[in-house]
Amino acid sequence: MGADKASNYKVFKIALTGHRVSIRVSNHHANADKYLEHEANDFNLSIMVSKRYRKNTFRPHPDVVLTEYVYMGRQLENVESPYSQIAKSIAGFLETGKYVDTTGVVKVNVSP
Repeated sequence: MGADKASNYKVFKIALTGHRVSIRVSNHHANADKYLEHEANDFNLSIMVSKRYRKNTFRPHPDVVLTEYVYMGRQLENVESPYSQIAKSIAGFLETGKYVDTTGVVKVNVSP
């Protein structure tokens, strides 16, 4: 996806359904309004990973369907291979259109 900015967006097609989705990977909470600038689709996914705890600053938008999965703080230290598990969840999402967390420590934000 590239790592030139704090938030990186990319549009993918779900293998099973052919639906277009925007995926964002970042170290801070999403602002759903930004998806309007990055090809908002019928479904948009945000993955936030931060080593330290951050106050929830997620901002929904009435015209953007977005689910944000948040991984942060000390909870990640107690998960075996957390980044591999997150990567597998993203891969599963790209195949089926369903994101399934296997870490057990995720927090979820939803827009609208």
